[in-house]
Amino acid sequence: MFAAIKNRDLGTLRSLLSSHHSSTTTSADQPQLSTSAGSAGNSSSYLSKRPRIIDLNERDLEGNTPLLFAVSLGNVDIVETLLKDRRVNVNAQDLESGWTALHRALYNGALSLSLTILRLRKDCDLSIRDKEGNTCLFLLNSTIDQIKPNQSRERVELEDEDEGSDDERVSDRRSGGVDKPKRELPPATSVWTWGSNSNYILGHQNSDDRAYPERVDFTTSQRNHPNSVSLHTLSEHDPPVKSVVFSKYHSMIVTPHRIYASGFGPGGRLGLGHEETTLRPTVVKGFSGSVRSVALGPDHSVLVTEQGEVWTWGSNRFGQLGYATDVVGTEAAPELSPREVIALKRNRVLEAAASKMHTAVFTDSGTIYSWGTNVGQLGYTQPINTTQLIPKKITSFPQQTLLSITCTPSSTLVLTTTHEVHIFSNFTSSRVLFPFSPSTSLHHHPSQKPLNFHTPHSQKQKPPYIRKIVGGNHLYAGLTSGGDVFLWSPPAPEGVGGEEFWQQRVFPMKSPRRVWMGRGGHLRARDVAIGIDGNLIIGTEGGRVFVGVRRKEGKAGKGGAGGAGEGLFKWNS
Repeated sequence: MFAAIKNRDLGTLRSLLSSHHSSTTTSADQPQLSTSAGSAGNSSSYLSKRPRIIDLNERDLEGNTPLLFAVSLGNVDIVETLLKDRRVNVNAQDLESGWTALHRALYNGALSLSLTILRLRKDCDLSIRDKEGNTCLFLLNSTIDQIKPNQSRERVELEDEDEGSDDERVSDRRSGGVDKPKRELPPATSVWTWGSNSNYILGHQNSDDRAYPERVDFTTSQRNHPNSVSLHTLSEHDPPVKSVVFSKYHSMIVTPHRIYASGFGPGGRLGLGHEETTLRPTVVKGFSGSVRSVALGPDHSVLVTEQGEVWTWGSNRFGQLGYATDVVGTEAAPELSPREVIALKRNRVLEAAASKMHTAVFTDSGTIYSWGTNVGQLGYTQPINTTQLIPKKITSFPQQTLLSITCTPSSTLVLTTTHEVHIFSNFTSSRVLFPFSPSTSLHHHPSQKPLNFHTPHSQKQKPPYIRKIVGGNHLYAGLTSGGDVFLWSPPAPEGVGGEEFWQQRVFPMKSPRRVWMGRGGHLRARDVAIGIDGNLIIGTEGGRVFVGVRRKEGKAGKGGAGGAGEGLFKWNS
């Protein structure tokens, strides 16, 4: 059969298929004659030697079935003839890469073949994944050169960064000025949310959960006002979205001049001047200046303006607002509207981070300030559980230009311009080190043999480094320059009791674990976030979004995970 396909002998192929229909029995130990795809030989002589029953899904020496071999040759008539026989397995995968006939046709750009397969075989399974975890449609997407906003500019910046020595790069970053922009995502034009809506954080008109992404209409109130559109108010009707920030009980949509809050209202975390629960995103008022960024703890919110001012609101139970509030009973009263942190007035703050128990910020001079209830995460020595109401400078850390800051309830994490990651926990600070070199346990199933990795890059290419950090649910994620994602958890605070979290068992800080590998440009992670349940969401350079659902600890302990979704997380696109 392989010889007939190779010689494009349609008549012989049809005779083989026809004789297979008429054959009824064959001896169990009768030898089967198979010709490899690469063999020579005449198809008619092969026909005369054929056994009474032919395996329509037999494999050649390279692991291909007749259908897979025919698709590789690109002969539509041969493929169509095979597909019309229902005993030909259209979902058979090759042994090398796990590709089906549709995988192979789409990757080769053979659209006519692909349409033939879909038209003739309704049993063709589009959800089958190859050995790298790619469906046939995802494989097709990876072959299309997609131009994204700012792509050319970002490539030039990255290429320029690779020029020169390591010393020059470090020197430039230390002296290049604090306002040098980070490699940020371009503004979005719409917001889509899905998942659990039990705390009203999705921003839709009801509290129903969403199984699929649904667009959030957060500018309805502006558009409902007649005659309100002008040149000066146009951006209010369809504003560019800088970011969307979620916490356990509320969420915020950040635009250049406004923030929109929705979620669980008690405690004042929404900043709307009341404690009512709000389903639809509502404009937060009461602050001045353009919006730079927003950080959310579970019970309070922090706003940083472009002018470097810091505004906070919500619960002040742990002193996390940066100022004293009235006492009601035995607890501090919440702040229902934005209020400026006056103690930081003389500083220009660039970014903030918020957790249940504290808040931390850094300034344009590289100074870090923190406040809240101290369990070792504030960066300075105090008796445990001391409440620091007013922002206090961390003097134990060398002053240097920083790129980012994030936190968990028991720790604070910063990323420097030299791409070092430092953590404050248990009243000490330390540097987090990453195993950047490939590890077989991270990329392969235990039954597979390790592969030799060869990277045909220029000798001048710099080693990978961490370019973004995020925190959440007692976890940290580090996004590398190569599009990989590492996870780790800070150690449990000493002296406060309580059991160890699962995150600290699975992702110990002494050995951050790679949970995503950016295999190829289209699978490089471009952004990452951590959900309140420890799940991950990753956006790739190819424009795809993957949600990683954590596997049970029994499976998670057996090995790491790569982009294929094996090991610690199960990935869905």
